[in-house]
Amino acid sequence: MRKTIALLSLTAAALACPFTPSAISLPLGPSASAAAAAAAPQLVINGSVLQGELPPYRGGANGDTLFAPARLVLEALGYTVSWKQEEQAISAVLHEEAVLHKPGSKVWTVDGHSFLLSDASMMQQDTLWMPVQPVAEALGLELKWSSLTQTLYIKASFAASIRETLGYGYTRLSYEGDTVDGLRHGEGRLYLDGKLWYEGSFRQNKLNGGGKLYMNGQLRYEGGFVADQPHGQAVLLLANGSRYEGDFTRGNQTGQGALYDAGGRLRYNGEWVNGLMEGVGDVYDEQGTIVYSGEMKQNRQHGYGVAFTAAGSGTNAEAASPGTADAKAQKKNKIYEGQWADNVRSGQGRSFDASGKLEYIGSWSNDKKDGDGFAYKLSMMDWSSKNDQGELITETLETIQLEQVTYRKGMKIAEGDKYLYTGLKLADGTPHGSGTMYYDSGKLRATSKGALHGSLVYYEGEFVQGRMSGMGKLYDKQERLVYEGEVVDGKRSGHGTSYENGVLAYEGKWSDDQRSGLGRRYTFDKSYTGPDFTGSSSLLMHEGRFAADKETEAIAVYRHYGQFLNGLPDGYGAVMLLHDYKNESGPKSLDKEQGTAWLIYEGEFRKGLREGDGRLYENNTLVYEGQFSKGLREGIGMAYEDRMIYKGPFKDDLKEGEGEIFDAFDTLRFKGTFKNGKKNGFGRLYSENGLLSYEGQFKNDWKHGYGKLFGSDGKTPYYQGEFREDKTLSQYLNDMKEKP
Repeated sequence: MRKTIALLSLTAAALACPFTPSAISLPLGPSASAAAAAAAPQLVINGSVLQGELPPYRGGANGDTLFAPARLVLEALGYTVSWKQEEQAISAVLHEEAVLHKPGSKVWTVDGHSFLLSDASMMQQDTLWMPVQPVAEALGLELKWSSLTQTLYIKASFAASIRETLGYGYTRLSYEGDTVDGLRHGEGRLYLDGKLWYEGSFRQNKLNGGGKLYMNGQLRYEGGFVADQPHGQAVLLLANGSRYEGDFTRGNQTGQGALYDAGGRLRYNGEWVNGLMEGVGDVYDEQGTIVYSGEMKQNRQHGYGVAFTAAGSGTNAEAASPGTADAKAQKKNKIYEGQWADNVRSGQGRSFDASGKLEYIGSWSNDKKDGDGFAYKLSMMDWSSKNDQGELITETLETIQLEQVTYRKGMKIAEGDKYLYTGLKLADGTPHGSGTMYYDSGKLRATSKGALHGSLVYYEGEFVQGRMSGMGKLYDKQERLVYEGEVVDGKRSGHGTSYENGVLAYEGKWSDDQRSGLGRRYTFDKSYTGPDFTGSSSLLMHEGRFAADKETEAIAVYRHYGQFLNGLPDGYGAVMLLHDYKNESGPKSLDKEQGTAWLIYEGEFRKGLREGDGRLYENNTLVYEGQFSKGLREGIGMAYEDRMIYKGPFKDDLKEGEGEIFDAFDTLRFKGTFKNGKKNGFGRLYSENGLLSYEGQFKNDWKHGYGKLFGSDGKTPYYQGEFREDKTLSQYLNDMKEKP
């Protein structure tokens, strides 16, 4: 029995980050008056209109971003701007803050943190133009847009305003409190124009330690200071009544923090950089219910995230006090999980119905389904199979019905194949773990047990979050195997074997559903009769490198002679190297009417792989004889290497367990423990005369740990103690001292 998958569409309204205090968007629509719309936009920085030969303009991906000359803006903000030849980037420095940016890039690095913006800077008329709003946000500045005057106001950051105030000196500041050597040191108060501005700890004339900062008679900040800058745990009270509680680093909200609105309701809890929600966090609505959890970029939901039902909607509408544990628990049903861009669903994602069950997996754009995907529906279905006596039996299984769908801007425009799925799944109905997908013909067939669905296996194997990913098998509509191996997101990727019309065709590496990397393609001789062939035959194996599904480099050609079962080598057989394209010394049978071939393997096969007893050859020379399993040396065997013979167990193609090594004269040279193909653990070394020379611990073929060295009689130890990397401990320490 086998089955397939499907998903449902998201019917919830578009989600937006409910509280983004510093994100600025310039309105372009009819909300502005005709006169304002006709006016050229302007910039006001710290109270002064930005004056330049080239005025600002609106542009960018959405047409609503203000662009202005980068040097002009940054210097107006107080930065020293220079060109870094090595980095091919502009540098802007203000106090301890360093900004780096490569012209034409979307990335701006501020104090080591890289911000990826929606718009890139650009060169025009030998001038670098920057997107003003997002760069200003990344710098931690305060922004305000006036639609009436088409003006963007930029004010200094909170940290910069503190520096500015302290720069007034005693012309406007007065102090009362502890001093040491004439410097403010200890507990004290600073007054600005006679009004309390700061109270708290000082150190050598600087704000340092715990303190409170006031503006216009109102408490603005309470928390730690280091060298005149907010630093550490603190509370920042904003002019609109909201507050921030969390980390400050060198003057800005950077680290973990929470934002509360004027009503005291939690609106965001997570990571911050330079006063922006940046990293991973949770977003809450006005009732204090979590509505989003995931990645944030510059105050926007951007990256991977999960959206939940809002308070008062769906099945989570029970009353609860805002901000309480009961209110936060209302987020239990997620409605979307996947990629976001600028607060809307965009990319690959999954949506869920009102009960929290999976309904759709596929592509999204601009908050709507857009592209290809699968629609899902969960139901109970009857399945039939035959028991060992050939009797038809039925069982009722929880089954997911899937349908291939295509959307354009939220509207379904096409339907495709239908599938069924049975197997392991998450609580929300997402296939996850081992399962089987079936082609669903949509037809019912009459049986003595009633009407049952007709279906054929499409895929059986591993699923991850609704996607075919892991080890699996793919089948055609005649239920013939077409691929077996690694699958990533429904595509052949990794190592795998393909079949054409049920016949072995290729074995090797895949990428994005195409042959890519080292692999072998197979062709059968004329006596071969099809996928069910059983008997004696031969096939050619063409080994090479592939790219974009085409062979780009020939490496070697092999021929397999032997028994076949159901179209695969099975039973006794031999593999010969006919032609070696890479090594001059190798056979070149394809270049001659008659030529030699090198034996590679002779022994037993099962389902196309070496299985059982066999012999392995390199350069026409025997290198191993013994047991094989799934194509690898596994079990008891003998390996011939460097004129030595290893006798003992193998696992996953490597020596593993208790084994012995003999020389060409059959003299025992080592007896002990192997792990991962090397001497590891306790063992004994013997001389060419068969006398004991060392007894003790090994690590990766070296004497390592406690051991004994024996004299020429093989009985008398002349050293016993610690070894390191094949040397006595004293030798090892001396060598370490001599190293430069």
